[in-house]
Amino acid sequence: KKRPLQSMRGKGDKYDLSSVPKNEKGGVLVTEEELAAAFEFFDMDSSGKITMTNLRKRLSVFYKNMPAKDYRFLMNNKPELTLQDLR
Repeated sequence: KKRPLQSMRGKGDKYDLSSVPKNEKGGVLVTEEELAAAFEFFDMDSSGKITMTNLRKRLSVFYKNMPAKDYRFLMNNKPELTLQDLR
């Protein structure tokens, strides 16, 4: 059984992403359901907000030495983000 990205491989092990749905700005389309699921993942205390602390706790598992400036960038230099902010 092929993994999803393996089925998109074309010549030279490059991925053919032409079939990936795009949003109106040409980026990858993220559905409301996907956005809500991602938001819930980061909103660890179910407060309806993602804080820098939430973000650090979740991402530090994958990025042990991520600089504070990168977290601030992901938070759009805001102390917290709501689901509405991400839409």
